Amino acid sequence: MVLRVIPGELATARTHLDDGRHSLSQFHLDSGSEGVFGSAVLASAAAQYASRHEQQAERLAARANADADGLLAAQQGYASTDQEAADGAHRLAASASGLHNLGGSAAGGAVAGAKAKTVSYHGLTS
Repeated sequence: MVLRVIPGELATARTHLDDGRHSLSQFHLDSGSEGVFGSAVLASAAAQYASRHEQQAERLAARANADADGLLAAQQGYASTDQEAADGAHRLAASASGLHNLGGSAAGGAVAGAKAKTVSYHGLTS
């Protein structure tokens, strides 16, 4: 299985979530008044309706914020892991090159006659 991460797509998704969060935070309903509806019962019902939908918008904005934070953390995690893997691959390549230069007799003869193979890594940050 291969995981292919495209940092630009993560950044675009974060931008969309930030835009949605901002739009949702601007959502406010004017529920009107008894003067507008002509009835205290209708005005109360409209106020409850508006309140429920404003609360839902607040919850969705909070979720978009959490999702955007999660994407940022994932993006940073992928970059960190990628860098660690690249560093490890470079150390492994240097180690293998050293073994090859010793003729495969390093580690007290445990790898005598072994042929070293250079490993290269082309990661996300290259």
